[in-house]
Amino acid sequence: MRKFLAAFSLILFLGCAPAGDAPRAGTDDNGAVSTDYSAYSSLSWEQTAPNARSWSLHVFEAIDRHGEDLIFGSEDVLSFCPLYYSLNRKERIEFWGFLFSVISKYESNHNPAARTLEENRRDAISGGPLYSEGLLMLSYQDQQIVPECQFDHQTDQRLAVTDLRRSILQPKNNLECGVRIMARQLKKYDRIVIGNGAHWGVIQSNSRVQKILEIISSTRKFSSCQ
Repeated sequence: MRKFLAAFSLILFLGCAPAGDAPRAGTDDNGAVSTDYSAYSSLSWEQTAPNARSWSLHVFEAIDRHGEDLIFGSEDVLSFCPLYYSLNRKERIEFWGFLFSVISKYESNHNPAARTLEENRRDAISGGPLYSEGLLMLSYQDQQIVPECQFDHQTDQRLAVTDLRRSILQPKNNLECGVRIMARQLKKYDRIVIGNGAHWGVIQSNSRVQKILEIISSTRKFSSCQ
């Protein structure tokens, strides 16, 4: 087992409770959510952003369909949710959705049109300056990490940089890509918080912009984690 983060002095352990019987998600031919997630918990962005319930439904679907490595758990998940291994599948999906909504708070302030220039870096896909964009502050070159990310730079460059029709800003695309990236990280490192290699600075242990304790404080208050 990898070394625990000494900064938190938290006792972590591995384990897995039996999966619950929550319904699996599917999509119709138009890519819309076809499983009813309406009974799932509200997420933090729903308190501050209009129409954010649809973001919750999209992130639940993405976790359900593409986040098995998340649902299984991680070496440090108990820091974020002490009761995680007693949760059923539905509750685990809700927890991860809540975690993504909290990460989004510190990354983009729950703004789907957020855009930040990464100084002195070039985007390997667009060929231009590297920007992080959308709810989870992703970039076109993330497709090199996760080819399944549904970003289309050629089409997007014809639209204004804050136009929510751009593929990278559409919450469904942005959130699904973020779920896939996090799942890849957990499969590789078995941790939510790592140093070098973490995609989001707010959960990177050696980042000057990390908000790890704040995020942990939020997720531990999530109803299923208390």
